[in-house]
Amino acid sequence: MELYDKWDRLVHIADINCVNIVSKFDFSWVYLFCGLALSVAAIVIPAHQELGNLHAKRGELAEDYADVQHRVPIYDAFLRDVNTNNPEVRQRIVDLQFNRVGSDEIVVVDTAAVRTPLEWLSDKARRRRIVPLEKEQASVLSSITNGRGRLVLLGVGVFAMFIGFVKKPIMHAPTILSS
Repeated sequence: MELYDKWDRLVHIADINCVNIVSKFDFSWVYLFCGLALSVAAIVIPAHQELGNLHAKRGELAEDYADVQHRVPIYDAFLRDVNTNNPEVRQRIVDLQFNRVGSDEIVVVDTAAVRTPLEWLSDKARRRRIVPLEKEQASVLSSITNGRGRLVLLGVGVFAMFIGFVKKPIMHAPTILSS
């Protein structure tokens, strides 16, 4: 029984002096790290989204450039044919301009047909292009960091860091029980 009494007295002293892991932990670090995480998220996530948008625009510009590079030789060949008075191209232009049927051609009324030489050249130079229409699903944090929510999140983060800097750990004066 004497051993139990000593153990009970030590447990009572530990309870009085708050000798447990929770009471020894300084919660100001939690505020500091949470505020830091919120502030960094408010700064980094919009920048990362903007970087993704810029990469997508760069891809679109590369496709536009490839499309232009595809059209340039076609337009150059047409211009060369016009400048050298190529009889086939010349006759086709005349037929298009005067709405005449070419030799040995069957007349079919097509409302979608080209009406001018530039439309004919444009149709010849056209390429098929695939445009991605996928929309990215945004997380809750990334949707909060858009617009004014970004400033609010940054303010909450800075305020939490302020609390972490100002808050001091709770200190208990040790008490010793006399027997």
